[in-house]
Amino acid sequence: MNNMKKTMPLLMAVLTMILILGFAAPASAADYDVSDSTEFGDALVAVSADDLTIKLLNDIDYSGSVTIAYNITFELNGYNLTVTNASGTALIINSGKELLIEDGGEFNLIGGGEYINTMTVNAGGKATVTNVNHTYAGNGTAVVINSGSDVTITGSIVAVCKHGALNANDSTVFVGGDVITTNTDGGNYGVVSGGGSVVYIDGALRVPAGVTPIQVDNLKPEKNEYDASGTYLRYTGDIYPSYVYLLAVCEIVGSDYYNDLADALDDVDDGETIKLLTNINYNTGIYIAGISITFDVNDFILNVTCLDDNVTGNGDALEVDDDGMV
Repeated sequence: MNNMKKTMPLLMAVLTMILILGFAAPASAADYDVSDSTEFGDALVAVSADDLTIKLLNDIDYSGSVTIAYNITFELNGYNLTVTNASGTALIINSGKELLIEDGGEFNLIGGGEYINTMTVNAGGKATVTNVNHTYAGNGTAVVINSGSDVTITGSIVAVCKHGALNANDSTVFVGGDVITTNTDGGNYGVVSGGGSVVYIDGALRVPAGVTPIQVDNLKPEKNEYDASGTYLRYTGDIYPSYVYLLAVCEIVGSDYYNDLADALDDVDDGETIKLLTNINYNTGIYIAGISITFDVNDFILNVTCLDDNVTGNGDALEVDDDGMV
């Protein structure tokens, strides 16, 4: 009995330690936790092996270029990482290397400079980013993807440069948002797919008048084909072949399918019906003059706002003039 009394405090102490250790908050599983741009830069320099993780503890704006020389994960942890290189490439993926992003947040790239790409993926590389922006109005391309690569851009590509928003060679590319180029140079283009590439764009493809929207292999197709899945407008090349698929968001019933409601509004004639094929958020206003058209929302949602007074003339989301009717 006396021995039990002596051992009880020791047993209680051991049990207490087990409980404390068992329920203690786990340490971060990341290899590098970073709170600011300096720590992020230091972590990039320190990485010297594949399959490591850099975890964000705050939003970080990093100035310079990020080169992925090892397979790595950016654990965004619900925060946003923005890499800006005003006179150079923001992100380079070395051949055969992979960049993953996890756990919410955004990974955005801003780049610029003469004959500079904002994002370059070398042969066999893999990468996921959110948005890509090329801010230089001279020669350059926002995203260049080389052979055997697999790239996902969950947001949009916006380019003011002369050589387009996206150039893919023998690769697979998915863009979840819009692809926009604003440079009016006649040699400009929106998307180039070659060497057997397959490019999917789930947003709108928008280019200025006189600019080639799509080049596939050696072709600059102007007419689209509705693919067998009933979802995408397919543009096909003439050599490998290569493909560009644009999400069809609406159709003019009995006529054609469209990747952008703006194009359907340009083409619709009196008495015709525009039928939605998905939910559409349209932020440039709708102006109808002198014709009667019908919107068949087809159980989807058409949300129209006006961020550009030049469309309706007064900031209204919808304006109908000259005996027109919707």
